[in-house]
Amino acid sequence: MPKSFAVMSWNLERKSGRGFTTNERLADGIVDPIVTSLEEKGQERFVAYLMEFKGKPKTLEDVGIKIQTAYKQKTGRDLDVEITDLGGGSYTQESMITISDGLKVKSEPLGIGKRVEEKIEADVVLGKRRYNDFNSRRPLGKRAAAKKSETHRYGSEVLVEGAGSVDTSSIKTIDPVDRFRTNTRPASEFRDGLYSEVEFEGQTFKIVSAHAPGPKVTKEFPGVVEATFEEAAERQVDFVIGDFNTRGSIKTDAFRPTIAKRNLGTTFKAKDRRAGKQVLGTSKWDRAMPTTRDIPFKINVADPVISGAAGLTDHARIEAEVTLIETPPTSPQVEPASPTEPFPSSATTTQSAQPLASPSTEADPFTAAGKSSEAAAGGTPFDAETVADPASAALEGGEAAGGEELTEIALASLV
Repeated sequence: MPKSFAVMSWNLERKSGRGFTTNERLADGIVDPIVTSLEEKGQERFVAYLMEFKGKPKTLEDVGIKIQTAYKQKTGRDLDVEITDLGGGSYTQESMITISDGLKVKSEPLGIGKRVEEKIEADVVLGKRRYNDFNSRRPLGKRAAAKKSETHRYGSEVLVEGAGSVDTSSIKTIDPVDRFRTNTRPASEFRDGLYSEVEFEGQTFKIVSAHAPGPKVTKEFPGVVEATFEEAAERQVDFVIGDFNTRGSIKTDAFRPTIAKRNLGTTFKAKDRRAGKQVLGTSKWDRAMPTTRDIPFKINVADPVISGAAGLTDHARIEAEVTLIETPPTSPQVEPASPTEPFPSSATTTQSAQPLASPSTEADPFTAAGKSSEAAAGGTPFDAETVADPASAALEGGEAAGGEELTEIALASLV
């Protein structure tokens, strides 16, 4: 077996924990294509990040057990599962499920809150400058007697010079500076990323996985994505993977683009998906970016993988292979230290990731009546219970439930 392992990221399109109790084949739909992909590569060791899970901790623990059971039944091997609450508001909160086999993986929230707060403070300062600049050109006294309105280029609707008076009794009072800011959401509304350390052949491989807010939010406030990459660089992370909902390049010198330089998008075109087809659009919401530092690993990122997504998600799966670069031994040759014992199992989900105990080989005890959903077969060569809070629902702005943004025209040809 080569000294390598696979890394995967899969946005499962707002899967609620409760959905697993009404669809007994949902865990199989996740596990089957992952196992098939590994078998095609002759690989058993892997870590996969499953994102956009919502639900109460106990419900998500049941989800983890179902995934473990499906994997055990298909491969005969035990699967390690960690469930991490990444925070966010009542609508934006999500948990990430990390599954792995043959590796020692320990995860925790990345911790971007302080950086996001700093970027919000900088946005307030910039908003004040824009506000003062605008007022220097349009005196407030003249605007108060306006008859019509215009939209400022930063999205602020203001009154302009004109004859007559204006009845302001029905106008909602808004901090004028806020109208010149790109973001007015508090830092607590933004989800965190996930930081993992993978112990492999005596080396530690560091990964960050994240699911950024919707494309509209990241366009107006790219600071939330920048904060993730800045924190990853500070921690000397080797690989960043996930759904960043960003058009164009991501501002970072510490990580190099891979998928962003290809002609393939990472989500299915909404129109084709409704017709039962799987055709990738052009938007590269998902990214896989290795560090620009010299590290003892080679990272090969595959083209987006569409197999198994039908009826499950609007995102292709992102896969990469990480191979240890072996150097000629010097004399005397020192054997790498043996891996330590796996982390103790736990059935409790907390803010920090907690591994779940491996299930027995018996049938899934959580089977419930429901409608079956079969995952589509096929493969791709490796080389190539939450209720929306109206006040925070806009944080997911622009991320259409059907996959690609419906307003984007150029979607011809993975939350």
